Amino acid sequence: RLGGNYGALAEETKQAIVDAKQDVFIYVNRLGFATSVGCNDCGHLEECPNCKNALVYHEKTLTLHCHYCRTQKPMILVCPKCHSSLTKLYGAGTEFIEKEVRRILGANGHKEIIRLDSENFPPDLETEKSRVVIGTKMALRRIRWDKTDLVILIDIDRQMNIPEYLAQEEVWHLIHEVYYRKQAEAKFIIQAFEKTNLICRSLSEPDRFYRTTLNSRRALGYPPYLYLTRYFYGNINAMAAQKETQRVAEDIQHGLTKSQKKIILLGPIEMHPKFYRGQFWYEIIAKLPVDT
Repeated sequence: RLGGNYGALAEETKQAIVDAKQDVFIYVNRLGFATSVGCNDCGHLEECPNCKNALVYHEKTLTLHCHYCRTQKPMILVCPKCHSSLTKLYGAGTEFIEKEVRRILGANGHKEIIRLDSENFPPDLETEKSRVVIGTKMALRRIRWDKTDLVILIDIDRQMNIPEYLAQEEVWHLIHEVYYRKQAEAKFIIQAFEKTNLICRSLSEPDRFYRTTLNSRRALGYPPYLYLTRYFYGNINAMAAQKETQRVAEDIQHGLTKSQKKIILLGPIEMHPKFYRGQFWYEIIAKLPVDT
């Protein structure tokens, strides 16, 4: 950013893509062209009317998509809140990275560019040409690791900041899966805005990640120090879903009090996403001591 690069790919990353002799794999944990669309004046963010998640922009169809409830609507050109004609795209999805790579390599690029995600997953990828594969985690099983000399992980900050206690661990496992699968001489680039985050600081000192994560889980009461059990309930009516979950939570709490069980009960808690597969979801979380 300080050098004036506001794109999704760092200058070093762009050059590495151009210089790669064999296959390139670019991991992006988001579908679409932009992960959200908003107003540059008032800050309004376009949300799904059903589940309130940010709508994802798809450039090829000029539409906004919700990848949870499959709602679609035309791309906005005027802010519905302040009526400004200025809209802004935030984040980078697989479509955006595909477009960037095509621009970097140019029309005469010698590599075949392939996008692999839940909306574009061709069954046959056999080709003798070198290729650039841009995809989500499901693309890992389609990579020719013995012919890949560059692997890039894009925007890992966003994936680590998901409100789920396993989020950082999943990124950590992803990085080490790539380490295990890639050729020893293959280049591995991890892009992050916050280079002082726990994962980046732990790459050369793996014990730091395990030690820090375990200390946090012990303090907050998460596995492996406690068992977690989750009960969730969905209903087409949001109020009914919340009330039923509340009723069940009270019944469970009454039973725990009566049996004198040392179990911590949390909830009802609104799930993320709140609206999924045509229903509103709430959950109850029970924290059980290991010796229960």
